[in-house]
Amino acid sequence: MTPAAAGLWTWQSLAYIKRPAAAGWLGGARSAVQEIIRPALPTVPVLQLSHVRFLVVEDHDVQRRLLVQILANLGAGHVLEAGDGHAALRIMGETDRPIDIMVTDLSMPGMDGIELIRRVGEGGSGVSIVLSSALEPELLASVANMAQAYNVKLLGMVRKPPSAVKLAPLIEQYVADRATPGAAGEQDLSLAAIAQAFVRDEFEPRFEPTVNLATLAVEGVQAVPVWRHPARGELPASDFLPAVKSYGLADDIAWMMLRKCAAQSAAWRSRGLELAIAVGLGLDSLAELELAARIEKVVQREAAEPGGLLLGIGEGAVASASARALENLVRLRVLGFGLAVDEFGTGSMAAAPLARVAFNALKISRSFVKPKKKGKPVWDGLAVALDVAQQLKVVAVADGIATPDDWNLLQDLQCHRGQGPLIAKPLAGDAVPDWLKAWPPRAQRGVWTPMPLL
Repeated sequence: MTPAAAGLWTWQSLAYIKRPAAAGWLGGARSAVQEIIRPALPTVPVLQLSHVRFLVVEDHDVQRRLLVQILANLGAGHVLEAGDGHAALRIMGETDRPIDIMVTDLSMPGMDGIELIRRVGEGGSGVSIVLSSALEPELLASVANMAQAYNVKLLGMVRKPPSAVKLAPLIEQYVADRATPGAAGEQDLSLAAIAQAFVRDEFEPRFEPTVNLATLAVEGVQAVPVWRHPARGELPASDFLPAVKSYGLADDIAWMMLRKCAAQSAAWRSRGLELAIAVGLGLDSLAELELAARIEKVVQREAAEPGGLLLGIGEGAVASASARALENLVRLRVLGFGLAVDEFGTGSMAAAPLARVAFNALKISRSFVKPKKKGKPVWDGLAVALDVAQQLKVVAVADGIATPDDWNLLQDLQCHRGQGPLIAKPLAGDAVPDWLKAWPPRAQRGVWTPMPLL
């Protein structure tokens, strides 16, 4: 049986469904929605850092100057610099005010970063440290545990080359922790705990079914990460993902998800289940050399097919993509991967920047599907999203369908596909085949049942 006959899909089977033009309905919608989403636009903030003192420790002159400039651009007014650990300790001993945050490399001549952490801990300075390096989770966990033993707080890691986008969340977390001391520790979301979770392989994907809102056919699954916490049970992404990102570990979670989703795709395929998996590619940089080739190798290593994966790229990342990032996206399409615009509605909501890449799907932000307040702006947001999908000739997917009213509204607006707790909660990979056998649910008296459009 073919995937189409089974009601399943790989991304190649995505069909663009033409929606009737509704120019009058869209009148003024885009400008109204912009007022709502403007605070969510991805920007690098200028932080209130007038009282925070920084020390950059880096033996490479160019990297050191770059870090100093990044901190200045973020709003830092007091930034000192040192070429190695010896110079850093000397500066800390001579300064009239203590250093609050030290940004340091690990591999340096003379005194390296490891010894510097020990010496800082033994000195009891109270400085918080950001690692400017690229460590594997196992080594990062070891360094974090060592720092914790020396009573040194590690804020996180910034992979080279450094940037304001990578560094700002770590500094924001430092400011937030000072405002609400003890909050992070109470939730056991320390860098050491999260790094150890990577080592113990406690993060894994769950799969949220996506269905065609007109025919009820299952059209794939959306992968979301969970943490199988040894003490607190299974934690949803909202409980830990902000901390993971604030520690500079977004790439680690993205590669983990890609690898495990590829393995799950291969496992389903071996059982005759051709079900495409949408997985977010939330990398710090899409411009990395050989990124497309690296993704292809991960998928090949798991014996999966590129056509079984739909890679999600954030709207903001697409709009600001450099020439090299665009090249990587084109290469991924050539290799056979599907591409989707993730979280549409958190950026400019314009079609032109997205038209530079041949996307297959547009995923509408759940803030438009399940907003805090209903009303015309919500309709406007959905109208703009569906209009952009029509312009790009891609499938529109609504996230966060939680009530029959959500379902009925999206059906009325002729949104192509949807997902959310009304349809199914995220499932373990082994549970998906059984769920497929039970979908769509049979009609029961007094129980809402999804109905196809006639």
